[in-house]
Amino acid sequence: MATRLLAAAALMVAALAAQPTSVQAQPDQPRFDLSVQPRVGGINDIFTVTVRIETRSLAAPESYTAPQFNGFSVTTTTPGGNGRIVDRGAYRRYVELRRYTLQPKRTGQLRIGPARMRYNGRQFSTSGARVDVRDAAGLTKVKTVDPTATGGIGAPGYTTPLPPEQDDMFLHAAVDKKSAYIGEQVTVTWLLFTKGQLGHLSARPIRLVDWWGETLYEPQRNYVFHDVQLGGTDYKVAIVSKRAFFASRSGTLRIPSFQANASLAYRSIMRRLLVGPSIEVKIKPLPGNAPAGFHPSYVGVFTVEAAIDGKSAAPGKPIEIGAGQPIVLKLTVKGQGAVPRTTPPVIRGAGFDFGKPRDKSARTKINGNVVEGERIYRYWTTPRKSGAQNVGVIGVPYFNPATGRYHVAESKPIALLIKAGSRGGVDLTSRSDRLAKELRAIRTGSVVDSRGASRFHDGSWFWLLALLPPLGFVGVVVYQRVRRVMSADTPQSRRRRARGKARKRFRTAAAHLKAGNDRELFAELARLIYETLEHSLQQPVRSKTRPELRAYLIERGFSEELVARIDAEIERCDFARFAPSGADGAELSTALERTEELVSAIGTAASAAAEDEDAA
Repeated sequence: MATRLLAAAALMVAALAAQPTSVQAQPDQPRFDLSVQPRVGGINDIFTVTVRIETRSLAAPESYTAPQFNGFSVTTTTPGGNGRIVDRGAYRRYVELRRYTLQPKRTGQLRIGPARMRYNGRQFSTSGARVDVRDAAGLTKVKTVDPTATGGIGAPGYTTPLPPEQDDMFLHAAVDKKSAYIGEQVTVTWLLFTKGQLGHLSARPIRLVDWWGETLYEPQRNYVFHDVQLGGTDYKVAIVSKRAFFASRSGTLRIPSFQANASLAYRSIMRRLLVGPSIEVKIKPLPGNAPAGFHPSYVGVFTVEAAIDGKSAAPGKPIEIGAGQPIVLKLTVKGQGAVPRTTPPVIRGAGFDFGKPRDKSARTKINGNVVEGERIYRYWTTPRKSGAQNVGVIGVPYFNPATGRYHVAESKPIALLIKAGSRGGVDLTSRSDRLAKELRAIRTGSVVDSRGASRFHDGSWFWLLALLPPLGFVGVVVYQRVRRVMSADTPQSRRRRARGKARKRFRTAAAHLKAGNDRELFAELARLIYETLEHSLQQPVRSKTRPELRAYLIERGFSEELVARIDAEIERCDFARFAPSGADGAELSTALERTEELVSAIGTAASAAAEDEDAA
């Protein structure tokens, strides 16, 4: 009896092994497309055609036929056989780019034919493209649309990038000017292009040589993404950093590359270093006809305001100064440019000894894409003569890059009346000679005559210290509120927890794929599908049979096509877990990719079904 049972079991196993497996590797559908940049241009412009070949089987095409470039001269061509294996995180692909640089021979609507290739015994072809070539007289300059301009941020000098080989994510740089004067502002914007949802991004510091920089816009998280197409491929783009740079010397200077560690969602363990392009700017020296007293730090547009003891000039009303009383000249320099880098102006006036300022403070603000600021200097002095005095016009020479000329910012003159004092019963009011140097009036305390005290209450950091207590209180309140929101059981929190569990499942599956554990991989993918369904529908589904699950999903509003995909993937996972022979690496990578797409589709379908239920 036992022998017959063993023989029957052996026959059953042999029959199952002889039958063709239902989990067959789907035929490799390569990516094969053609793109042209730009689509509209002049007879003297350069056009670039890019043909992209991407396969999952890590194999190059068997043959390739280049497009027909009617009406163009091919100036440069990327040679064939330059393909490489690209790591997409959980799977790898063979990627090959063939680029052609074209020079038009004539104007009109020129057609570029399709490229063709033979791969795995099948013929594939791209679509063709049309290019509008215009002459110099009829050419209307086509303005490149900045996709990030919506919302008022924008990237000055934006140009359409050409995606590199690894184009899941890449950095692009936009510069508002390629030539500038020493000290003139150059604005550089770095943009992140990605095909999928960003999971992580951490920027590395930039080390500057021969440049001084100021950050204009650099979010730490919550990047603002915009939809854009590059060569027929959908991307999302966001500004990750915008900075203003000021050169300290002339010559061709290079702004270093922006670098960041980044990863896509569901592949957070697969982080890679993104390196943006470096920027070269030609820095011109300042003209040689500078006025007397000019310092190279004053490049931009500046204004100067002067005040004595806090009082500005008033027509016909001189400011009265007591005998022997020290005065404080407050000089405020405002402008556009590297204001914190400016040097103190040198002040000369008859009847006064103005040395170097004993106190100074600076403040910078960002007005759109322009760096502005002000710098305050305080000069202490004592009048040497009594009677009517005058603090004349204080001029600060500066160079305006917009006009290419030197200008002088001037303050208004301030009239003073220096009172004469009395000493030893002698009335000095009628005398016009110099005041005695040893004459010093007793201070009443109404005027601050201390460098330290002035710096304490006039410095910008004083207000930061004053704001720390209320900001700390607000921070505590916000922290408690965030904790309550994070711990609350809401649809948003449930979705957040579901995404976190899904990422963990994908990381575990990727580890099994790397180790070659096919059965553990398919078991993890099956658990991931069931967990995604339960989190999306808020109902347990693991106890249901497959026919019951199909009927339940259709009842909940899922499309028949999606239900069929879910059922087929669950069947593949169950079969692969108990199959007598393991799957190969290509099949494992394909299964992981299919499951990632399926999880995304389930979330979208569940959200749409929930909205339909709410509307009903």
